[in-house]
Amino acid sequence: MTKTNNSDANSIDGKWVLNKFHKGNSRIDKSKQSLIPTLEVQVGEKKVAGSDGCNTIFGTLSTLNDQEIKIGILGGTKMGCKMKTPYDQVYRNLLSTARTYKIKDSTLILFDGADSKLLEFERIRE
Repeated sequence: MTKTNNSDANSIDGKWVLNKFHKGNSRIDKSKQSLIPTLEVQVGEKKVAGSDGCNTIFGTLSTLNDQEIKIGILGGTKMGCKMKTPYDQVYRNLLSTARTYKIKDSTLILFDGADSKLLEFERIRE
């Protein structure tokens, strides 16, 4: 997946696919595309959505500006998927602890309050 033709390449708005867990000791199961977590940031609506690799997730953005992000309580389906290594809850927890972000080229990195990397995404082409 590669970056989209977004008019503002540095905007967090849009769809992202998880490339790497920086915390949580989890590895992404890439055996099926549906097992790879995604994140869609809807800036205008102050909402997030996506997949935790098993379930559809959704929530609100309580804080969002050029550097800060805080995702409110996440809801989601409860599919009970069979994954080689379950990381759905780890993904949700890490999203909830994100406080800042940086975008470079087509890469989005979420950081916690101590400026430690949590999750790394690549922009999805539509």
